[in-house]
Amino acid sequence: MPSPATLRAAVIGVGYLGRFHAQKYAAIDGVALVAVADPGEAARTAVAQELGTRAVADWRDLVGHVDLVSIATPTPFHHEVARAFLAGGAHVLVEKPITTTVAEAQDLIAVAAAHGRVLQVGHLERFNPAFADLPSIVGHPRFIECHRLAPFKGRGADVNVRCIDHKSAPAQYALVDRPDVCRRLLERGASPDIFMAAWLGGLSAPKLEDRVAAFEKAQRRAYEEVMALPLGILPKVQG
Repeated sequence: MPSPATLRAAVIGVGYLGRFHAQKYAAIDGVALVAVADPGEAARTAVAQELGTRAVADWRDLVGHVDLVSIATPTPFHHEVARAFLAGGAHVLVEKPITTTVAEAQDLIAVAAAHGRVLQVGHLERFNPAFADLPSIVGHPRFIECHRLAPFKGRGADVNVRCIDHKSAPAQYALVDRPDVCRRLLERGASPDIFMAAWLGGLSAPKLEDRVAAFEKAQRRAYEEVMALPLGILPKVQG
């Protein structure tokens, strides 16, 4: 049984991404992974056995019994699950995208504030050291390009790719406090699976996102007048 000083954590949805969340909680000092929940018996049993924790079929059984939770379910379930845990007193880390609609996202923000809980979206690349250091290296970027292409995968097909994807938008993170630079975003796409975007307002930052490509490619580069800087990408987590 966790000590009173130990934070009780659970992961809801232990497919591809949820398993990584569970592994991290199991390895953090001061945190006890008390359960993983997934409607799929094979998935929840495999992760529970791997990490020595409890497997739960219905996430509702954990509401009010954990201090923090990661939600890695399919996106249409994010709002219901996150809202229940926030109202039940847990801090919530929800995988991107936060919800399927803006209204749902705003509701979660309000619920978190009302209950004094932390609501965080899993934008991993915000904490990529390459992006964090970019403002100190590139003072006046003129051009930032982002390419992310991959063959189609069923995972994540429940959401439209036409959004500012965290893996493809270094300008969004590095220049988030530069409204003079990132004033406006233009979008166009040949299909819901192919997305192109560009920022206007002192900076050109074209982005190409394609999840029906014939090959995988992840590339970001920032250009100043006298320098071209490739932006580092975190290694893929090996499970």
